[in-house]
Order: sequence, then C-alpha cells, then structure tokens
Amino acid sequence: MNKLLGAALVLAAGVWARWMTVVQHRRRRDMLASLCAALRCMSEEIRMTRVPMPELLEALGTRYPDGAGAFFRLTAAGIGRGQGLGEAWQQAAEELPLPREERMTLQELGWGLRGDEEAACRALKAASLRLERLLEKWDRQRPEEEKRETALWLSGSALLVILLI
Repeated sequence: MNKLLGAALVLAAGVWARWMTVVQHRRRRDMLASLCAALRCMSEEIRMTRVPMPELLEALGTRYPDGAGAFFRLTAAGIGRGQGLGEAWQQAAEELPLPREERMTLQELGWGLRGDEEAACRALKAASLRLERLLEKWDRQRPEEEKRETALWLSGSALLVILLI
C-alpha cells in the first residue's frame, strides 16, 4: 500500500513539475507579447503626445497591468530616484524574467531612447521588431519543446515509480 501511495505521489510530482514549466513558458510568452505591444504604443505616444518620458512610462505602467506594466513602472521609479533614463531602463530590463537575448534587446533600447523623437521611435521600432521575431521563433519551436519536456518529466516520473515498486 505504501509503495502504491509513493508511486502515486511521484507521478503527481512529475505532472505538477511539468505543469509549472508550462506556466513559466506562458508567462514568458505573455510578457514578450505585452512588451511588443507596449513598445509599439510607446512609439505612437512619443510621436503623438510628446509627453515627458517619466509621465509616459507611468502611463504605460498603468495601461499594461501585467509584466510589461511592472517594467515601465520600475523604470519610471528609477528615473524618479534620479537615475538617467538609460540606466533606469537597463536596470529594469535586467530584472525581467526573460532569457538573456530578450533582456539584451531591451537594455540596448534604453540607450537608444536618449536621442530626439525620431531616433527614439527608430530604436523602439527596431527593438519591437526584434522581440516580435523572437516571439515568432519561440512560437514555432514551442510544440517540439513541449513534447520533449512532457516526455522527459513523465518518463522520469515513471522510472522513479518503477524503481519504487
């Protein structure tokens, strides 16, 4: 009886671990999609309204309540503490739960925002396009990765169950 209970718990742990990786992947994808939309919106706002950057960042922070909004609020808070835009942007980008390539794209963008309106809009467009390409690439690779991860977690759990019984 104890062996069966242990086997069931091991299988449940394997399924739970797999579920947690699915949730993490969804968060990453949602964060990337939200950042792409927010960067496009930021470019439009810079062209149309010409509001100061701290106000624009705070407005974007409230408009996007998910991870992208937290990124903009963190950047605005850094500027409020006296940091420069590039430094605050880079620090906020380092804290994002994204892979290195996406974080580097955002960090480079922070330094591109310091110029005039046209330079900032070009930098935003370039970063948005690069993030969209990374998102599309990830979406194409995701089904294969999910199959491999599911097989890994379930076969690992099954192996432990076999060893317990």
